Amino acid sequence: MHRIDGPGATVDNRFTEGDPVGGIQATVVTDDFLNDVQEELMSVLTAAGVTPVKGTQNQVLQAVSKLAQNQTAQAFTTGGTGAALTLTPSPAISAYAAPLRFSVKFHVDSGANPTLNASAKGAKSLKQYSATGAKVAAVFFADQIGDVVYDGVDWVLVDQLPTTTANLVGIRGAALNLRVSATGTDSVIAITADELQVENAAGQFITLRNVSCTASFAVAGAGGLASGAANSQLASTLYYAHVIWDGTTAKGWLAPDVNPATPLPGAFTHRTLVAWTITDSTTNKFPLSFIKNGRIGQFKVGGNVTQLPRMVSGIQGNPNTPSWVAVAISPYFAPNVAAIYLSLYSQGALTQTVLAPSNNYGAANASTNMPLVNISNSSSNSNQNNFLARIVPESNSVYYASNATVSNLSAVGWEDNF
Repeated sequence: MHRIDGPGATVDNRFTEGDPVGGIQATVVTDDFLNDVQEELMSVLTAAGVTPVKGTQNQVLQAVSKLAQNQTAQAFTTGGTGAALTLTPSPAISAYAAPLRFSVKFHVDSGANPTLNASAKGAKSLKQYSATGAKVAAVFFADQIGDVVYDGVDWVLVDQLPTTTANLVGIRGAALNLRVSATGTDSVIAITADELQVENAAGQFITLRNVSCTASFAVAGAGGLASGAANSQLASTLYYAHVIWDGTTAKGWLAPDVNPATPLPGAFTHRTLVAWTITDSTTNKFPLSFIKNGRIGQFKVGGNVTQLPRMVSGIQGNPNTPSWVAVAISPYFAPNVAAIYLSLYSQGALTQTVLAPSNNYGAANASTNMPLVNISNSSSNSNQNNFLARIVPESNSVYYASNATVSNLSAVGWEDNF
């Protein structure tokens, strides 16, 4: 469309009725101008699907109302991927400026830390507000319709799903039918769960379902080691197995600590600790074979565990004085386990073998304050005895004493605090 520019138009392209006395010509209405006005109005009707009818004088109003109702000028379907969306509005925008707003239909589920690039003007983070007022990565699903507003920094999804901000209360690591295991004959730790709750740095929880992934020492990054190259793990060293999530995929992850500030790899945002393992002393450095159901774990004889790990054996201290020997538990168990399971074995006539969580317990022959576990063989036999003890650690050691040559204390299993 253009302003009137026919004969008699003013210098600023306006109409005048002229002044015959003053010699000022009236503005001539040209066919170019009238055709432009007509076609501009017709384009509004066409866009709204309104058929022009002679003698009807409210059709432009009908068309404008219909366009507003249908949001023809601002409702668009996204393109690209769930982590890198594109938007092609028509007409295209010339630049980003707040508060630019579009109604969109998402064509895919959200990926980790999604971005939106409108009219190829550059990708901007797509955020939403949490219940605490913080901007966090937006979460959406295919065919969801919502409004996005550019606030001068990010695109903000204002029609967010309620569960993404309400789900702030939970327990990281809460699980249904969690199972973690290692055969000890390869680098892989297998992790499965019917349900598993993971948490991000903002304290938001997501419940993953039908989890099945692995954490391998033969892989660097997601699916494997948190630091170092593949197969760079240390021998006889404790590692923690996590499940991490990037918005679409769950993978295992092995870290030498449980520091929540340790950055996750790539686009992964959520994590939870599911198990720990100790590597063997060989050059292969495979994890000791174990099996864990829920919070209960147990060393699994087979693979690279040929027998239950022997913590101490033979004559140690004096069970009748008593004179206790401290036995460190750190080579066999992670710090701060809830409880440990130990096997105490003793054989031989006139022998005693005792076990306690501290050195405050009495002698094998005490009538009060007796040891937690006491194996005493009489003079008439040399019985073989084996007892299983559950101990809540009081320190970094348990305490053992025995006057039996054939005796030992072995690590069996544990209960985790997570």
